[in-house]
Amino acid sequence: MRNPQQCPSSFQSSREDLVVRINKRAALLLLAGMTVIAAVLVWSFRGNYDRDRAPIIAQAALNSTAAGPSAQASISPAPQESPSETPPVPPIEATPVADQQPSEDDAANSASEPQSSSAVEVSQTVITYYPPSPSAAPQPDPTPPDNPSSEQPSDPASSSSPNPAPDSSDPSSYLTTPVVINGAGATFPYPLFSEWFGEFHYLHSNVQFNYQAVGNGAGIKQLLQNIIEFSATDVPMNDEQLVLAKVPILHVPSVIGGVVPSYNVPGVGELRFTPEILAGIYSGKIVFWNDRVIAAANPTASLPSLPITVIHRSDGSDATFIFTDYLSKVSPEWQLSVGKGTSVNWPVGLGAKGNEGVAALLKQTPGAIGYLGFLYAVQNQLAFGSVRNSTGKFVKADLGSLTAAGVLPGIPTDFRVSITNAPGRDAYPISSFTWFLVPVRSQSPADARDLAAFFRWMLASRSQATARSLGYAPLPRDLAARVNEEISKIH
Repeated sequence: MRNPQQCPSSFQSSREDLVVRINKRAALLLLAGMTVIAAVLVWSFRGNYDRDRAPIIAQAALNSTAAGPSAQASISPAPQESPSETPPVPPIEATPVADQQPSEDDAANSASEPQSSSAVEVSQTVITYYPPSPSAAPQPDPTPPDNPSSEQPSDPASSSSPNPAPDSSDPSSYLTTPVVINGAGATFPYPLFSEWFGEFHYLHSNVQFNYQAVGNGAGIKQLLQNIIEFSATDVPMNDEQLVLAKVPILHVPSVIGGVVPSYNVPGVGELRFTPEILAGIYSGKIVFWNDRVIAAANPTASLPSLPITVIHRSDGSDATFIFTDYLSKVSPEWQLSVGKGTSVNWPVGLGAKGNEGVAALLKQTPGAIGYLGFLYAVQNQLAFGSVRNSTGKFVKADLGSLTAAGVLPGIPTDFRVSITNAPGRDAYPISSFTWFLVPVRSQSPADARDLAAFFRWMLASRSQATARSLGYAPLPRDLAARVNEEISKIH
């Protein structure tokens, strides 16, 4: 070995080379370390960014599903670095609540049992909420206490036939055009119409109804003058009125009402009335309560020798039309001498204005008899009797027997038909539809579509259940299905 002192220059050069090589390796190691640290930082940042962004994308997908296609088009998610980094979030689907048909027992109790919960329907375009049905009004017992053989009338509206109309979950019923639809007419259905119009506006806030309860005649007059888009009546339009209409008018049944014979006979319970009794009393031929004709129909009643005071409406009314229409059908003599109408020349009796006037006169006059709207008599707890129908059965008015009167063969497609003295075994004989009147061709196609959507909603079981809970008799299901088909003519 050579001594470094003997070769100082060579030794110095070797040592410098070693230092350079060491420095290069250190620099490479330092550079590699910094690269690894940078890669770790970038990977950590990107992972946190994706995790922070995921809830935003998921929320946007939820919003787009609830709001519909228009909302989906307006959502712009943050750009993605690569297709594989964040998979697309699929829309959340929800099945709309079906409009289930109640069984016979459920339908019979629908007026007295509140719905257990509210139903929320989520569809492609609208979230629809059904509020709970109103509490039911008490209904009178249809079976007279002194007639154990009388049978409970069946309720055709609670049959197991198919659903009469699509519910408001039908996408064709979604309304988006702000509109106020004006109508006027009958006073009898006003409480129900107010409830229906309010519920429909709750479901479709862009559609609002303005309905004035001005009476049948005034409403029809405004409809013929094109002042309003629809009317409502308990009396069908006659041929002369239809001729004045510029376009065909469709009668759309909504519910069924009735007229009942109410009386004030001290010491006497529930009475039975035959067509001959009612026609004889109102024509002035039967003048005492113990008349043999009345006694024959009420063998167990202790009838007093008390004069009969006849009370009728002094104002034109739908109740008068329904009552005189019935008398015209069961008594040829009445048809020839008096006839039917909202106002007639009464052979005998005292006149009183409105149901209120008739009821007040009844209460203060022993021996009096008068006719009242069924719903008014029930709400004011006024006594009324059963009436023998066309099959010979004595039937007392209630929701089931009124609905049974609507089961009528041969109803025309415009539904302009009288249902007094209906042929059904359980039918109450002094009944009538309450109709919406609407031109089949409207001046505003948007209003026509909105009205058609409302009518389909009205015919659905939930809406008819609302009518029942307020004391209005629902339509038979088969009839409601027919009406729903004819609604397609409105345009």
